[in-house]
Amino acid sequence: MFRALFPVLERSVAERADARPVVSRRSVDSVEFVRFRDVRDIRSPRTMEIRGLTKADFDYIISVLDQWWGGPAGRRADPMFFYEFGEYALVAEQEGKLVGFLLGVVVPAPSATGYVHQVGIHPDHRRRGVGKGLYEQFTERCRAAGMKRIKSLAAEGHEGPIRFHQSMGYEVTHVPDYAGPGRARIVFIKEL
Repeated sequence: MFRALFPVLERSVAERADARPVVSRRSVDSVEFVRFRDVRDIRSPRTMEIRGLTKADFDYIISVLDQWWGGPAGRRADPMFFYEFGEYALVAEQEGKLVGFLLGVVVPAPSATGYVHQVGIHPDHRRRGVGKGLYEQFTERCRAAGMKRIKSLAAEGHEGPIRFHQSMGYEVTHVPDYAGPGRARIVFIKEL
């Protein structure tokens, strides 16, 4: 009877090789129930909205970017992403708070490429699906605009962006001198 009433408890965490169990306990009428959840369920943002960038968003991003990235970075968030490329610049909000942004552009034919210039995620909201949500929304907008691929870059020595882009299905290529002599970049490309 117990299993008929609580079929979700019947499933063993061991059935999923990628599951990392989190155990929560509660008692009802002196009977203790144990519930397993996958950690990814906990990390998923509950009420995240992704929308276009506003001037107020841009001003806020400039004011916090150095803190989010741990160093001087605000200069790289050029206002052209608000004034000229606004429809491809996105922000993620959770419970009314800006928790991430993606500044992107599209380059029409012949290359037909959506380009992710800069992404920032609030440090308290990393590894919770914010970047993935921003990339998915940007990809949808690029597809709707007829783009054939998405491209992004990272400096050498940063493993986080490499793992992230690989998890999203991007090809990863190390290109020496991409940004000039002695300035290699990691290039991420995803065909649409």
